[in-house]
Amino acid sequence: DAFLAACPGSTIFVGGTLSATPTPAELAKLDRLAALKPWAYNTCFRQLSPAAAAAVTARGMRLSLWTANSSATFDQCVKLGAYNVTTNWLPPEKVPASCPKTK
Repeated sequence: DAFLAACPGSTIFVGGTLSATPTPAELAKLDRLAALKPWAYNTCFRQLSPAAAAAVTARGMRLSLWTANSSATFDQCVKLGAYNVTTNWLPPEKVPASCPKTK
């Protein structure tokens, strides 16, 4: 709350690594992070299991995952529930059909 009061309008990203099945201590940490009302939980998609992804999103946090540099890895991010995916480069013809289109 002090940070948000001192820096109104700031965008907060939080992140870290979680066990494949998050421990009670990790879940408590996620609760504390979620209380900051971050824009997203930012982590490498390779370090995030479906159970860990569900624990993050159950706390109202978006998933911002990195770094997907192929259609297959992008699809993995989508399956995990990513709201945002970072890539080094993905040409338009390689964007998978699962990618939500924006206007």
